[in-house]
This record gives sequence, C-alpha cells and structure tokens, in this order.
Amino acid sequence: MTARRTTRERRKRVAEAIAEGRSMRSIAREERVDHKTILRDRDWLEKHADLQRPAPAGAAGPGNTRGVKHGATSAQLLAPLIADHAAALRRDFPWLDDRRLAILADRLARIDQASAWVVAQGGVVKDELGRTYDIVDRLEKWSNRAEQILAELHAEDRERAAHAQHTGLASVVAEIADTSTPTEPEPQP
Repeated sequence: MTARRTTRERRKRVAEAIAEGRSMRSIAREERVDHKTILRDRDWLEKHADLQRPAPAGAAGPGNTRGVKHGATSAQLLAPLIADHAAALRRDFPWLDDRRLAILADRLARIDQASAWVVAQGGVVKDELGRTYDIVDRLEKWSNRAEQILAELHAEDRERAAHAQHTGLASVVAEIADTSTPTEPEPQP
C-alpha cells in the first residue's frame, strides 16, 4: 500500500514540476530517483491526462525584439537608422544615385548598431572560450568599406565641383565672347 501511495504522490509532484517547466533530471534529483523513473511517470501522466501542459507560446508578435543580440542584422532595428543615414547622405551628396545611397545607408546603420553593442559590452568582446564575437570582425570590415565608399564619394564630389567651376567659367567666357564679337564694319563712303 505504501508503494502505491508514494508513487501516486510522486506523480502528483512530478506533474506540478513539469507544469513549472523543470527538466526531468532536476525533478529526478529532487525525488531521489533515476530520471527514467520520472520519464515513466510523465508517460503515465500523459496517458491518463493528469498532466496539464501549458499551451506552447505562439509566435512573437510584430515589434518583438527579444531574440535580438546586437541588432546589426535586425531589419526592424535598422530601419530608422537607415532612414536617418539616407537623409543625411542625400543632404551631403544630392547627386548620389539611389542604389549607392541605399547600400551606404544600410552599411552605416549596421555600423551604428554593432558599435553601440560593442560599447555596451564594456570593451570585452570575447565569449567564454576567448573567441572574438563574429560581429566584431564584421564591424571592422563594414567600417573599412564605408570609409572607402565615403572617400570615393568625396573625391567624386570634388571632381563635380571642379567640373562645374570649369563649365561655369567656360560658359561665362563664351557669353563674353558672344557679346564682344565685332560685327563687320560698315563700308565707309
């Protein structure tokens, strides 16, 4: 009789522990039995419908960022930064085509997100095994490429300004030449 009573009581405790989300091994340690005994108890409880498992959590709703670590690859977190960078780039380089603008704005937003995460780490950017996080390497690559692109854009901007100045001078000279062109002298009697 006692074995049945203890089995029944143990199964009740097992059902409560499983409902709390605890592992089979932790329950077994607490009950001082083998984890296979707990697995058999769980199977018996499921078969007899005494175990009320909570419904699995549904998919995260829109706007949820629980799983985001550094945000440098999260479209949701990058979107406002991309828009800010695109506006600033459009102000600085109004002649920039949409494709290069989008690529550079995205790259700069990723750099912002990754840099903020690295700063939040307090300078330690290695895992427990001493390996550098992948995002640190990516941040360096993104930063180097962004610097190259910006240098190219500034050089192109200077060329455009020089060309505009040259074109402006050429048009002024042409205009002066048109107004100062001597007309044919009228024959004198």
